[in-house]
Amino acid sequence: MRKVLALGLLVCAVAVAQIPQATDLPGNVFTIKKTWIIGGEGKWDFLTMDPGGSQLFIAHGAEVQVVDVETGQKAGTIKGLREAHAVAFDESGQWGYVTDGPAGAVVVFDRRTLRVTATIATAANPRALVYDAGTQLLFALSYKPPQEPGKPRVKPSLTTLHLSAKPIVAPEPPIDPKATTALTVINAQSQKSLGQILLPGEIDSVVSDGQGQIYFSAPGRRQIFRLDASASAGLLRAQPEATAARLDWSQEWSRLGFGSLPADCNQPRSLALDSHDMRLFVACESNKLAVLETGQGALVATLPLTSGKVALAYDGNHGLLYAADGNGILTIVRQHVTDSYDLVQQLTTRGQARSMAVNPVSGEVYLVTQVMGVDLKKPGGIGSLEEIPVSGSFQVLVVGN
Repeated sequence: MRKVLALGLLVCAVAVAQIPQATDLPGNVFTIKKTWIIGGEGKWDFLTMDPGGSQLFIAHGAEVQVVDVETGQKAGTIKGLREAHAVAFDESGQWGYVTDGPAGAVVVFDRRTLRVTATIATAANPRALVYDAGTQLLFALSYKPPQEPGKPRVKPSLTTLHLSAKPIVAPEPPIDPKATTALTVINAQSQKSLGQILLPGEIDSVVSDGQGQIYFSAPGRRQIFRLDASASAGLLRAQPEATAARLDWSQEWSRLGFGSLPADCNQPRSLALDSHDMRLFVACESNKLAVLETGQGALVATLPLTSGKVALAYDGNHGLLYAADGNGILTIVRQHVTDSYDLVQQLTTRGQARSMAVNPVSGEVYLVTQVMGVDLKKPGGIGSLEEIPVSGSFQVLVVGN
C-alpha cells in the first residue's frame, strides 16, 4: 500500500511541477487568467473561435470539442470523425466545416445542434482549412510528401532562442519536384466540391483576406503564394463535365509567387493577416517574423521571434499580434500604427501550448496543452522513466490583461 501511494505521489509531483500558477507578476501586462480542464484524448490541432456564438472549437483527436468561453464549460462535441484538424465557419451563422484527415473529407455540421449534416470528399489527408467570405468558397489543403520505401520521414530539429538573440539561418532543404499540395475548392452555398488545384511543393499555412485573395506559405521554396479565389474557381467550373475538375499548377510556382521575403527568412510557415491595413505576417523557421503589404508584397517590417515554429494570431480590434511556440512562450507585439510594431511582453505559459485562437470581442487568447507525467508500469529505474500525457489533463489556458 505504501509503495502504491509513493508511486501515485511521484506522478502527481511530476505533473504539478510543470504547471506555473496564473500570478500577476510585477511588470507583466498579460497573465494566465484562467485554466479550463476539458479532458479528452488524442492529438490536437487547430483552434477556431466563433465570436457570434461565444464558443471555442477545438480539433482534438476523433472529435471537435466546443467550449463556452463565458463559463469555461464544454458546450458539446462534434463526433463521428476519424481525426479532426481544422474548423472554419461561413457568415450564415448556421454552418461549420471541419477537415477529417484519414477520411479524406470536409465534414459539414450545424452550429446550433453540432450535428453532422454532410460530407464533402477532398484530396487525401486534408488538414488546413480556410473560408473566403468574398467568394463564399472553402479551401482545404492536403499535403503528403513523397517518401522512399523503407525510409522514415525525419523532422528537422529546431533551436529555441530568446527574442534578443540572433536568428539562425539554417540551410534550406532541397526541393523535391514530386512534392505537391492538393487544394480542394468547395462552394459553401451548395456544399459541393468544384475540383482540385495542384500547388508546387509543401504548403504549410493558408489565410484569406476575406475579399477573394488567398495566401499560402511554401517553406521549401522560401516563398509566399497568392491565389485569386474567384478566377481559380471560374477555371475549375470551365473544365469539361466528363472529367474531374483539376488544375495542375504544380510546376508554376513562379506564376503564383508573391512578396519579397528577407534573405534570412528561411522556410516561411505560419501566417496571419491584418485585413484592415492589409498586412501579411509571416513566421519563418530562422526565428524571423516578416511583415508584407498585400498589394505588391513589399517587405515593410521584420521582427525577431523566440522560435521559428510558432502559431500566429492577429487581433485587429486591439492591434495585437501573438506568436505562441511549443516551448511555453507567448510573444505579444503591439501595432501602434501601420508598420510600427513594438514588443509588449513574452509571457511564460506551459509546454506544448502552441495551438491558439483569439477572441476579437474580449481580447482573450486561448491556448491548449496537457499535463505530462511518467509511466510507472514500464520496468526500469528512475532514469528510464518516460513522459506520457496525464489522462484527462487536456486544458485551455485563458490569457488576458
